Amino acid sequence: MTTKTKDKKDILDKVKDILNKKDTVEKKN
Repeated sequence: MTTKTKDKKDILDKVKDILNKKDTVEKKN
């Protein structure tokens, strides 16, 4: 796995995490 691919995966994971948090917040409201 290249560093570029790893960085991409990290970014995707971060985005997923942010989306999950957003989703959780919206469900509470």
